[in-house]
Amino acid sequence: STVTDLKELLGCLYESQEEELVKEVMAQFKEISLHLNAVDVVPSSFCLKHCQNLQKMSLQVIQANLPENVTASESDAEVERSQDDQHVLPFWMDLCSIFGSNKDLMGLAINNSFLSASLVRILCEGIASDTCHLQRVVFKNISPADAHRNLCLALRGHKTVTYLTLQGNDQNDMLPALCEVLRHPECNLRYLGYIS
Repeated sequence: STVTDLKELLGCLYESQEEELVKEVMAQFKEISLHLNAVDVVPSSFCLKHCQNLQKMSLQVIQANLPENVTASESDAEVERSQDDQHVLPFWMDLCSIFGSNKDLMGLAINNSFLSASLVRILCEGIASDTCHLQRVVFKNISPADAHRNLCLALRGHKTVTYLTLQGNDQNDMLPALCEVLRHPECNLRYLGYIS
């Protein structure tokens, strides 16, 4: 699959540690779709720092393979611990810095993801940065619910976002955050998709 091929490519580029090679290869990417866990974020963050032509990024934060006898709540707690690992957070920060450093990055989709509080904070800081030029944003099936709400609030006052799709989660929980975004005087939304 292309996701596996991309994962292998990013891994090889990371292992090479040759920045010129990474810049040359990553310059070819205008769109990228990443399925990340705590391990994959290391090579991905290294490579994306050199992806200056990127216009659209799709991100799915996936759970590492956990034993089958682990309950859902234990699984969520395990994912939270792996994302909050102090050795991994700097790589998430590097990855999210692309929102502010890449002026061509116009589209972001975060789908089917469980996000720890620390990761949500890092994502929100990147998205809310003054130098972030996102125009099209899609948040689908993000858990827990407060992660979905906080990502929505990060768009408050964002002049460049004109297209927003929110899907999944308890929509009643999202309404106050969405109203805050829409009421902001600098809101320029032209399209809003709100799907439960």
